[in-house]
Amino acid sequence: SRRIGSLGDCRDGGWCVRLEEAGFQAHGVDLSPAMVARARGRGATARFTVGSLLEVSWPICVAVTALGEVLNYQFDTGNTWERLVECFARIFDALVPGGLLIFDVAGPGRCPEPRQVFHGGEEWMVLVETLEDHAAKTLTRKIITFRRVGAGYRRSDETHSLQIYSSDAFKSALTAIGFTVEIVEAYGEYAIPFPGSYGVVARRPEGRSGARGDSA
Repeated sequence: SRRIGSLGDCRDGGWCVRLEEAGFQAHGVDLSPAMVARARGRGATARFTVGSLLEVSWPICVAVTALGEVLNYQFDTGNTWERLVECFARIFDALVPGGLLIFDVAGPGRCPEPRQVFHGGEEWMVLVETLEDHAAKTLTRKIITFRRVGAGYRRSDETHSLQIYSSDAFKSALTAIGFTVEIVEAYGEYAIPFPGSYGVVARRPEGRSGARGDSA
């Protein structure tokens, strides 16, 4: 079957809906129960799982995707480089020969200088401060949201912590597992819009056996 694992990025379910419209059977995974609940409410028939991308046991599938710098985020305290590489090895075994692993990543230069931006409307405002620590290879994004509630406003604060990775690190690790790897600036006609970010398209070669012993 045309099965795709949407790894760690089901979000509001929009990507899974588009995959199903294209004729694929989708499986969405997200660490947040709230995001999985929203995804299920979109009407997709995809399977959704609350959990860590580092612990998912993938069925045989034609592709796994992680879109929106998913692999950088440190919400999952177990998200280390070593465990990411182990995850990629399991994905290799889950993919059919010729299957694809596709993801995009925040790399060095994602935020060259400290940046503050805000967006707002009549009843809301979002303030975002982003700082990249070039020595530690991390990026921190602080977000403050104000939302009108009755006669007042409700404030919420959140902090996003991302680990920055070079494209060479991914290319070396994935190649060692057995993938053929291409670093890209766009998915087809859709350009990756952020400076310092890049895409990775890794393919399991035809006829290459994995740990499960499957081959072309």
